[in-house]
Amino acid sequence: MSSIEVLDTGLIYRNPMPHLRHGQKSFPSLVALSDGELIRAMDISESMSALDRRSYVCRSSDGDGTWSEPV
Repeated sequence: MSSIEVLDTGLIYRNPMPHLRHGQKSFPSLVALSDGELIRAMDISESMSALDRRSYVCRSSDGDGTWSEPV
């Protein structure tokens, strides 16, 4: 049986305008590529049942130090 080890925690996405948009994040996924790059996928919407839900991807090439803007 395999186990998951938490190596670090941190912030990947911060809502740039929390006073204007709520921004519910859900369904996070993380993949480590063989070259060391990390890819993080998530859905962002106004609420869990909102119709504006979209999937986004962020990338980190420095081992989780910094993340690209969601695209």
